[in-house]
Amino acid sequence: MVPTLAQALIAHPDWATTDLSSLRLVVTGSTIVPSSVMQAFHDRGIPCGQVYGATETAPCAIGLGAADARDRVGSVGRPRAPCEARIVDDQGGDCAAGQRGEIWLRGPNLMQGYWREPPLAGDWFKSGDIGYRDAEGWWWVVDRKKDVVISGGENIYRPSSKPCCWPIRASPRRRWSGARMGAGAKCRWRWW
Repeated sequence: MVPTLAQALIAHPDWATTDLSSLRLVVTGSTIVPSSVMQAFHDRGIPCGQVYGATETAPCAIGLGAADARDRVGSVGRPRAPCEARIVDDQGGDCAAGQRGEIWLRGPNLMQGYWREPPLAGDWFKSGDIGYRDAEGWWWVVDRKKDVVISGGENIYRPSSKPCCWPIRASPRRRWSGARMGAGAKCRWRWW
């Protein structure tokens, strides 16, 4: 469940009285998840784990399950088979425990490459996410290497959105469609 949906459930007026006894685990991910979201489920007696991955990793590469969820709130867990994971510095070397770097992933579940692009170098997928591994081997995601807006679970990267986003001023013309984004912007795209 994406954090936005989890926050909406928690904010619902019936949250405190709704019967959630059929739930054994709630798993969230897709972005950095606020600890308060996970804690709200823990407070209702439901472990809330986290997963880390991307479309390119089909889909989960690192995960935090029910057994460790309460003790590791905020961690995305540990690499899951068949994935390998590394935290890499700007020079391509492995980071020590506690040192932040880019998360790289490899495994048979990863895509082979992007359309019309060269294959992944050395079979490692460079995620663009910044994280660290603590001394006990638990992984934490703390930032993005590049700016990105997440709207409705979709990643919108600044270079691709900059030319088409501007403050809301008027309704779309007949040949244009639009979708509201956060902070009073509207992203328009053309129907070709």
